Amino acid sequence: MFDGSQRGFKIVKLCAIVSLPIFLTGIETLDAHTIVSDYEVKPISLPGANGVVVLDHLAYDRARGRIWVPASNTGNVDVINEASDTVSPISGFKTGEVELEGHKVKLGPTAASVGDRVVYIGNRGDSTLSIIDSETLERGESLQMTPASPETGGSPHGVVYVAMTRELWVTTGPGKSIEVLVRASTTDGNSRALFDGDASTIGRLARADVRTVSAAPAGAAAHAVLTGGTEIIVPLAGLIDVDKECGRLRGEVAELEKQITSRDARLSNAKYLERAPAQVVANDRAILEEMKSKRGQLVEKVRSLCGA
Repeated sequence: MFDGSQRGFKIVKLCAIVSLPIFLTGIETLDAHTIVSDYEVKPISLPGANGVVVLDHLAYDRARGRIWVPASNTGNVDVINEASDTVSPISGFKTGEVELEGHKVKLGPTAASVGDRVVYIGNRGDSTLSIIDSETLERGESLQMTPASPETGGSPHGVVYVAMTRELWVTTGPGKSIEVLVRASTTDGNSRALFDGDASTIGRLARADVRTVSAAPAGAAAHAVLTGGTEIIVPLAGLIDVDKECGRLRGEVAELEKQITSRDARLSNAKYLERAPAQVVANDRAILEEMKSKRGQLVEKVRSLCGA
């Protein structure tokens, strides 16, 4: 999950392959038994097209009357005005060779989703997520989802903005298999035999390389302890930028420490306690306790991920 610094959204990555056919209609509601026939089919030429253009996830911006078309192998995202059929290409997206069903295919931007005054573009050619101003069509920041090679997998396949929660959901390809280590409980003699026997089945279902270990490996990893004491460990090297994530977490802890110190000083001020309404003081105390709880959680995350 990524907290967007400029737009205040979150990115949620899902390691799955999803294909969502999108149907665009100009009416607000559509009766399940009504066959719509008042439409027109017309060809629209896309700039830079030389033969077949790979199209995948299109997006419709109802507020501005625009259709966003990631014209993948051309390296463009073409924006079509529904009133005039004019095409405004946004160029400069990188492309790369991606293997699809045993064949090498040139791909670039393949997914679009309309957000709050911006449009999000997923690029399978270089595994990036780009932000474009939906009014001016100017390109903004880009987020590197995985190493910049389509061969590494994990590139953004589908992109969907959820307005209610201000989250951006990104589906990714399977990429390389995630390694999952199981350290069986020392008090349950059946745990090791159970995981040893079913590791391959669990791995197929989870698309992961599952194996049992006697001790947790060194290095950054995500940990979860099951009922009975069995520990699940996912090494994070190669999955995320550990140094960058540790820096972000430590920054959050430092900022929270400042806020806690400030609020603690206020609640230690006798004049403030004397003059402030009792409910305001009670709210301040509740907020302080919530901050301290969050600090504890962040410190534990830093300890688990960063080792200190």
